Amino acid sequence: MADPKSAARILGGGKAEAMFVRGYRDLVSLPSALEGYKMFFHTLADGALRPLLFHCTTGKDRTGWAAAVLLTVLGVRPEYIHAAFEEVQSRFGSMDNYLSDGLRLNHEMQSHIRDVLTEVAI
Repeated sequence: MADPKSAARILGGGKAEAMFVRGYRDLVSLPSALEGYKMFFHTLADGALRPLLFHCTTGKDRTGWAAAVLLTVLGVRPEYIHAAFEEVQSRFGSMDNYLSDGLRLNHEMQSHIRDVLTEVAI
């Protein structure tokens, strides 16, 4: 958004976060999302169609949900992921520190990864 004041009025005060929360809820419940994920998992189950590349328009939200559901199907329990996030916090203090200090991904590398794997939603 070109005008910072308009952006702050539209997305500030927790409005952007609320939109994302609603969007993630929609990933679970919208009929179009249910149909899309059903197709994804049916395609994945068809051994003739593997390996399978999956992505979405911007590269993270719908793809992330598909990966989370897939991990659940494979038997990865939520507490395992929570334990990993807790370890990040305990050992590194933040995800930013984990990326930069633990994985040695400087800000330029992180930005490059974002640029090549995601698109800006319009």
